[in-house]
Amino acid sequence: MGFGQNKLTDSLKYLLRLPQEDTTRVLTLAELGLQFRNSNPDSSIIYGQKALALAKQIRFQKGEALALSNIGLARREKGDLPGALELEIQALQIAEENNYVNELAFGLRRVGLVYMDLRNYSVALTYLYRALHKHESVQYERGIAIEHMNLGMTYEYMDKLDSALFHIQKAEAGKNYIEDLYPEVNRVFGNIYAKNGNKELALHYYNKGIRAGLKLNDFRTISFIHADAAGMFRRLNETDSSIAYAKKGVEYGQRASYKKGILFSSTILSELYDSVDPKVALHYYKIAAAAKDSLFGAGNIQTIQSLISNEEARQKEIELAKAAYQNKLKQYGLLTGLGLFLIIAFILFRNNRQKQRTNKVLEATLDHLKATQSQLIQSEKMASLGELTAGIAHEIQNPLNFVNNFPKSMKNYFPN
Repeated sequence: MGFGQNKLTDSLKYLLRLPQEDTTRVLTLAELGLQFRNSNPDSSIIYGQKALALAKQIRFQKGEALALSNIGLARREKGDLPGALELEIQALQIAEENNYVNELAFGLRRVGLVYMDLRNYSVALTYLYRALHKHESVQYERGIAIEHMNLGMTYEYMDKLDSALFHIQKAEAGKNYIEDLYPEVNRVFGNIYAKNGNKELALHYYNKGIRAGLKLNDFRTISFIHADAAGMFRRLNETDSSIAYAKKGVEYGQRASYKKGILFSSTILSELYDSVDPKVALHYYKIAAAAKDSLFGAGNIQTIQSLISNEEARQKEIELAKAAYQNKLKQYGLLTGLGLFLIIAFILFRNNRQKQRTNKVLEATLDHLKATQSQLIQSEKMASLGELTAGIAHEIQNPLNFVNNFPKSMKNYFPN
């Protein structure tokens, strides 16, 4: 076991010996199982099953989804694609029903990886991009880096090297979050440069990946890198180097029970030895045939097709349910809008009626004011006329008084 992994697994095992809440224990068991996925998938499955049993017992659905997905990942590494796909779909359903964002992304990713193993790359990309968007929605940096790595890997298989390089460079930028997966990042870099004809740079990344894998005890990825390097040397007609790397690929693949690495390397060896040593060629052919049957046997493919068909039907039901829900929302929106329109129309109608009544009152008040104003004016006119008449009468009265009083006043001057 590599130093880095040994340190982490020892820490996790120590935590299991301490008193823990049941939910924490589930997560610890699940993480411990995950750490064995590339070196001992059988141990990975055992720890995953313990986590799953406890999660079900305490009804911890997030832990259940995580445990199912981790067991599925280990089964995929062992070459049990039907079992892997079935478990990942179960995990995906739990995560979808409870809106566990990261667990949902894990399920999407790992279903996508099974499609990648089946070389259905377009569907694999769909699932991987969905996983990436889920991680981005919660800014989970490790998940984002892993999805870029898987997208780079898928585009490399499709020989879309510009897209592959773009995504693997994104993964490289997140190296600090995926140190345990760094051998895989270097493998994809190596494959891209190998396909671009840059042997030296490809070999640099292959060897870098192997060194990183040895530190982590990542036999699975080491097997895969040796198989890819063997393929590059074979294309370059460097048979001895191809054989040397392919033998290492079979050796590390068997140590990790990694059927895919065994298949690739043993197939190369059977073809290279075919014209040189038929007995050795037959030996490796049998190894390749057993690995291929384990991965892609008729029963497996039929089971996988059935699972895929059921999952596609389930996804269609989800989409139909979403569409029906959206239609209901639209209907509710239209009804709400219509209701608001009717309320506004009623308010406007009422306001208009009130306005009309107010206008009538104002008109009546204005008419009354006009009549009062006329009366006031008339009264003022009459009052002014009265004052004028009184003034004139006064002025007229004064001379008469003078005439009447004159004889009296004269008597004062002319007494009898």
